[in-house]
Amino acid sequence: MNSLQERIYVVKLIGSILETYPTVNGINFDLDLVLNAATEKFQHEQPPFYTKYSVYIDILMMQMLNDKERTLNEWNEIFDAAGFKLEKVVPEIKTGCMIISKKD
Repeated sequence: MNSLQERIYVVKLIGSILETYPTVNGINFDLDLVLNAATEKFQHEQPPFYTKYSVYIDILMMQMLNDKERTLNEWNEIFDAAGFKLEKVVPEIKTGCMIISKKD
């Protein structure tokens, strides 16, 4: 699956949540990590709370669900396409970070 196909899939997934639950006004994503925008010499920095379990979950998600790590900008584009706006990012939770989005 290429990047465009992945983005379309995620937008459709968020859209299907809205169709199934029309009263939903927001979606919270509990993510291990939201990457900073990549640079030429991108170094993947692991937060200090990274554990073997969270690495296991990352690998499991990538293998079973064709998941990928996304930048905050990529999440913004996905939310915009699905009719949501990014409300805030909470980076200080134990499992990684949480993205809170709100229906436009």
